[in-house]
Amino acid sequence: MEDRVFKTDTYWITREFYAAANAICCHTKYVQKLSRLHVFEAFALPILTYGCDGTFISRTNIQKMNVYWNNVFRKIISMNVWESVKCVHLLCGRLDFIHIACQRKLRFQNGLYKTISLVVKERFRCVPYGAK
Repeated sequence: MEDRVFKTDTYWITREFYAAANAICCHTKYVQKLSRLHVFEAFALPILTYGCDGTFISRTNIQKMNVYWNNVFRKIISMNVWESVKCVHLLCGRLDFIHIACQRKLRFQNGLYKTISLVVKERFRCVPYGAK
């Protein structure tokens, strides 16, 4: 039996993300840590989250992307690989990538549900029962 799930290749995302992250690191050596985090969120995070709201990405790929995003925090804070960044997420008021991806999917689904286009509602099966 064939898979009916659209498989995504995240290899290009990895390359583009790390290229952007390295460029940001090179150009923001003497910038404060929180400002560097804002730059990473503005320029590198959209590369990771591109298309994750409308397509299926496997759990293993989401976890790999979470590792990529955690590596950014480790680089900014100068932490070792074996140290957890959960406390840094908490203290900075940020989410890890798994929750960022879930939040984007929920926003996307909410936008589809609130749309007035019947074609879009029918395509994504968001039409409530009894609606005409």
